[in-house]
Amino acid sequence: MNKKLFKIVICGIPVVLGCITACSALSTIASKEQEEKEVDLPEEVLAIDEDNALTGWNYNISWSNKNTYEKYCMCNTLLVPKRVTGIKNYSFYRNIPDFVTTLKFESESLCTKIESNAFWNDLSLKKIVLPSSLTTIEDSAFADCMNIKTMDMSMCRRISSIGDYVIKNCRKITKFSFPENNDTYGWATNLGPNAKVLLQKDSQGKTVWDDTKTIVGSIGLGQIIFPEGIERISKFPATLATKITLPSSLKFLGDGDSYSRGTFESCGALVTVDMSKCNNLESIHQDAFKECYSLKNVIWCQKNNNFGFLDFQNGGMLVDTKDSLGNWVINGDTTPVGRLAYGDIVVSNPDLTTIKNE
Repeated sequence: MNKKLFKIVICGIPVVLGCITACSALSTIASKEQEEKEVDLPEEVLAIDEDNALTGWNYNISWSNKNTYEKYCMCNTLLVPKRVTGIKNYSFYRNIPDFVTTLKFESESLCTKIESNAFWNDLSLKKIVLPSSLTTIEDSAFADCMNIKTMDMSMCRRISSIGDYVIKNCRKITKFSFPENNDTYGWATNLGPNAKVLLQKDSQGKTVWDDTKTIVGSIGLGQIIFPEGIERISKFPATLATKITLPSSLKFLGDGDSYSRGTFESCGALVTVDMSKCNNLESIHQDAFKECYSLKNVIWCQKNNNFGFLDFQNGGMLVDTKDSLGNWVINGDTTPVGRLAYGDIVVSNPDLTTIKNE
């Protein structure tokens, strides 16, 4: 090969490699921009009834159909049209396609209500942005949407009703915004150094428990320390708290009605419950800790006369049953009544089996 030509070829290699690197970088940037850019699904895929309520997907839309999927798979946002006044229950139950990651509402939205279970168990959703027109979110509206990272309610100054279990098992939420000028709810930030709890406001606009010394929470995050003075915790459904510390003043966990939902029912992120001061606790709702599947640690007090805690190698159980000698029991002739159990509990009585997270 001609030496001059050889030098040109060799010298040109870095230029070519540089161009390839630059093109690769630009491709990566373009790819990221494409990922971040919101592309709305067209209104034609939605079913909206004569009352302008959104009821789900258009009857001719089937996401299992390859042609339909490929036609819309470049869209990543479900944009609710302005004219929609509400979203019906079970409208999108387990039926959001995997390429849709964001739920938003068109500017000047007229939507006032999201009914129960409307988006239950939609695993592709990562970001929810709710409109200023919204007044009601019913029970379990976004329950088990386990990949949501952002819940933006910053415009929801008119909302006056938030149901139970709205974000049940949405454990990945790291950003949760709520307006300060809402008349019904507000963040109570005095329940722990890193806790945020959404409570109802009193007549003076303060986020406090009511005159009956009862606290009712809607949403809680972080490690919650309930202050002294509270005698009843009615409900704190689906809180995202990882640790809960209960006060010595507490007498009742849950409402007296056995048919009501449990106090901390479905708190899927809850790992530790500190009840070390609960010597005055008189009543625990039968479902107080139902479906707290992450619970690993319970710290119990020593002087409560109504309940006893039984430690096991891989768990523990809180009971309200005593034998004839006054000892707390889980087997024998007395039928055990459990109020809280976690871990694997194996007892000697052959009539009793392994109890897991009940």
